[in-house]
Amino acid sequence: MVPDHQVKCLFRDYRQTGDIKLSASNSGMNRKTASKYLSENKLPSSFAQVRDWRTRQDPLEKVWIEAEEFLKGAPGLQAKSLFEHLRTFQRRVKSWRLMEGKDKEVSGHEGAIRCRSGSILAIKKALRQFLYAINATPDTLQVDNSSAATH
Repeated sequence: MVPDHQVKCLFRDYRQTGDIKLSASNSGMNRKTASKYLSENKLPSSFAQVRDWRTRQDPLEKVWIEAEEFLKGAPGLQAKSLFEHLRTFQRRVKSWRLMEGKDKEVSGHEGAIRCRSGSILAIKKALRQFLYAINATPDTLQVDNSSAATH
């Protein structure tokens, strides 16, 4: 959204020049945007609407009930302490799934391809060659960040 002071500058400049394209350029906005504000003769703040609906799903919806119980039991509990408790719970569930959950097949590929330099382009090329050779995607990519590799 364009700030009010920028549109005021547009109005002032347009009154002097009468040229939308020049006034838009001088005020630092697109010609179409400038044309919109000049035709409406209103500031951006007058277009603003108050929204009372959600634009996305609440990311805390699943854990808020549990968090609310903790807050009712200890109203002085800080958000950071509550977050640490919930993160501990998440880690414990993750650990349980790793140890007690369904067995998963583990496969891994190791290999090395020499890069001619330490540039991003050379690294991307070598990574592409490696991925093509093993027909897979890597879990990690390790790069030597020494400056000697590029000199």
